[in-house]
Amino acid sequence: MTDRDRLLQRCRALGGRHVDVDAIADDAVEWLQHRIAQGKRPGSQLTESVAREVVSGVLVQQAQGGDESAAHRLVHLWHVEVLQWCRWQAGRGINPDDAAHDVLLRILTDVDRIREPKRFRPWLWRVTWHVLKEHGRK
Repeated sequence: MTDRDRLLQRCRALGGRHVDVDAIADDAVEWLQHRIAQGKRPGSQLTESVAREVVSGVLVQQAQGGDESAAHRLVHLWHVEVLQWCRWQAGRGINPDDAAHDVLLRILTDVDRIREPKRFRPWLWRVTWHVLKEHGRK
């Protein structure tokens, strides 16, 4: 199985019936090649990361187009990583579970504010960082 096949298989698994993987195949492969050119090692972790980013971009576009379930699929796709980020970055006096919950709510309420759907992950990281700062002030 080639890297392209593994990537598309992972995109299908993450996107399910809601994402037309054939329509995003070229973007996914291009993104994988770009990441390898940046010095990332090919392998399952990189494939997972690229597949998650590409599928997230499609789900953001769907959510911005009025598909409410797409935003819920984004929450499902990212909830574990958001919780890990919050646990990793939370300082004293911050409940990482509460912060992660607030971040996931922001996905549902603020998805229309994302200007570049392909850059969902950096947007999500910034939101997480700001939520943790807010929780630190409480």
